[in-house]
Amino acid sequence: MLPGAGGREHLGSVLGVDICGCEALRARVSCLGVLVRGAGRVLPGAEGRTLTGPGPFLGGECFRLVEDVVLVRSQSLSEHVDYAYAAVAHTPARVVWTAGACPLDARGGTVAVGDVAGQAAQVMDNLATALADAGAGLADVVRTTVYVASSCQEDLVAAWQGVRARMGEHDAPSTLLGVAALGYEDQLVEVDAVAVLAEF
Repeated sequence: MLPGAGGREHLGSVLGVDICGCEALRARVSCLGVLVRGAGRVLPGAEGRTLTGPGPFLGGECFRLVEDVVLVRSQSLSEHVDYAYAAVAHTPARVVWTAGACPLDARGGTVAVGDVAGQAAQVMDNLATALADAGAGLADVVRTTVYVASSCQEDLVAAWQGVRARMGEHDAPSTLLGVAALGYEDQLVEVDAVAVLAEF
């Protein structure tokens, strides 16, 4: 993953830790990989959020450790689901808990009245905005809960499809619930999330 011990030594000096002298850190760095920017190269295992910082690592290119969160796939449970069964966050980390994102416009009015898919789209827009204000993004989410004010499975599926479309390949663990009612007038969908940001 890392290009030799010299790269680890320099990375350790930048982060203020002795990576080569610490077996646990050395193993962790080897597992995580490094995302190198500037020359268009991505080393194996590099994925996740892109945070850059200047430094002479590999010829002055920018870098960061990746895989702050590992999504767990169970070998004992059904593989025919479009979400991970669990998420593991490496520490130390900063955790963001969001309020339930609601299908409200900037003036506080409920949008897409009667339209589950339309409300799910607005909810995910609002969730992404709240996360961004906290310094996070949808790719940092480790868990979501999706609430749908309906007892009809078709409505739950419509809401879920809207959520999954916005989450993309980052299929974090989630719970989908049908509930009797939600707080705002004409509200059909709400999503809350937990996100994790690595701190080095």
